[in-house]
Amino acid sequence: MKKAIFVALVVAVAFAAVSCAGAPPAAQAPADPVGDFITEARRNAPEHALLGIGVAPMPNPAQRSLPTQTATARAMADLARQLNVVVSNMITDYIAGSEADPQAFMAFQESVTQTLARAQLVGARPAAERLIDGQLVMIVELAPSSAADNILSASQSAAALAPHMGAAMWAMDRMEQAMEQQNLTPPIIRNYD
Repeated sequence: MKKAIFVALVVAVAFAAVSCAGAPPAAQAPADPVGDFITEARRNAPEHALLGIGVAPMPNPAQRSLPTQTATARAMADLARQLNVVVSNMITDYIAGSEADPQAFMAFQESVTQTLARAQLVGARPAAERLIDGQLVMIVELAPSSAADNILSASQSAAALAPHMGAAMWAMDRMEQAMEQQNLTPPIIRNYD
């Protein structure tokens, strides 16, 4: 009898040791369908392309028109914001190496920013959309060449404010560097106007 109790005790201790020695199951992070969707869209986008992200509620999938327009408008506003950041970074970099009047550059930047905010961004196209938890997530893509064209177009109207800006400011390699830097920032999801 002592032997049976001893064997049962040894088995119980062995079972406890084995069950405690195993690593606990890894806690899985909750799924982020919006983040996964954005990551997938970035992966499929051309190099240096800018992605605008807009969100609109879609309570009734049968009525897509207004939510699609709203999400697209918000994504376009996000693209305009990103182009403004690119312009601001380029002007800041240019001012650092220039002896021109910084006030003229700031007035030039303000004019370009206002023109971009009012403009229809030429070349922007819907890249992807997905209905997630009653929200329509729209991603609009702007190719690097189209982004450069939009910036150049906006800057032409502001050229009178800073005529010395010239082609050096808007060199394609400078724009590509600025857009690459912008693409490294985390995405902002616009769900408001």
